[in-house]
Amino acid sequence: MIKNDNIIKLGIIIKKIRKSKNLTLKDIACKTSLSKSIISKIENLRTVPSLPTIIKIAEALNKNLSDLFAEVEVDDSKDYILVRSDKREPIEREKSKGFNYFTLIIKNKNNFVFESFYLTLDEYTKRKPVTTNGEEFLFILKGSIELSLKNEAIVLNDGDSIYFNGRIPHATRNIYKEKSELLSINLVE
Repeated sequence: MIKNDNIIKLGIIIKKIRKSKNLTLKDIACKTSLSKSIISKIENLRTVPSLPTIIKIAEALNKNLSDLFAEVEVDDSKDYILVRSDKREPIEREKSKGFNYFTLIIKNKNNFVFESFYLTLDEYTKRKPVTTNGEEFLFILKGSIELSLKNEAIVLNDGDSIYFNGRIPHATRNIYKEKSELLSINLVE
């Protein structure tokens, strides 16, 4: 049985299938009447897709729902989720060059999906502003970053943390001379 905890993981699977078929976001948007923006947010784990949305995307990819869900791993044998450091899965988000995301834990909790990532930023990398359908928390493990939030540039150093509304467009820039390391936690609606 597929649990709600795994619905958000469909974004990773959808992106993988779309890319394997050499389809663009625009191709899927045209076939589904969904915006490129919402498809991108689903693929980049920034929103949780509804069942009707998943069905539209599956049809656009010429896949059965069972094909999409077959790749979602479910382990109900334990009361906890454990991810060993050598089992972190890299994921691509928003084609952000120099932003290296590794999935830690994704778990449905009440009305939110808890997402956690180990994130490294190559030296002096930056990206365009993004939004997330929920709340975000960043903890700087190593290095220094600048978070642009609204009209404010906030510098965060080793050990600093910040919690903010992810619906506000925000951009991250590594201002450290080496790779910066972060813990990123999102509560996605």
